[in-house]
Amino acid sequence: MGAHAQSVDDRDARICGNGLFGDNAPFQLARVVGEGRWSNNDNPALTIIRADEGFAISGEAFWPERPGTHDYPSVHIGVIEGPLTVFGNRARFDDGHCVVDFTLLGDMLVASGNRRCGGMNVSFSTVYSRG
Repeated sequence: MGAHAQSVDDRDARICGNGLFGDNAPFQLARVVGEGRWSNNDNPALTIIRADEGFAISGEAFWPERPGTHDYPSVHIGVIEGPLTVFGNRARFDDGHCVVDFTLLGDMLVASGNRRCGGMNVSFSTVYSRG
């Protein structure tokens, strides 16, 4: 490589340093977290997309499970949808009632919510993987 050339890994290490994405957070989140689907065995499930001014998220969670996958008489449902604020390797969804914080750790997305994002026992707090 020439004097000014860097491998992608070298550039990522410089940008990401100590696990944080620095000033290139939106670019790095799109590249590393990616626009796409994240889930924990399909419940809950999230989709992150690039929006006009950054990123947006949509997702749904069920308790006890998705309709049609169990014999329970009722299902509690939660939905999140809206802008996703990105800072470093972290992101936050906050609609004024429901708040979910996300942290990217390697190929996992760890979420912690305030449990105000849907019906009784519904939660977006979990460890997500792609898919």
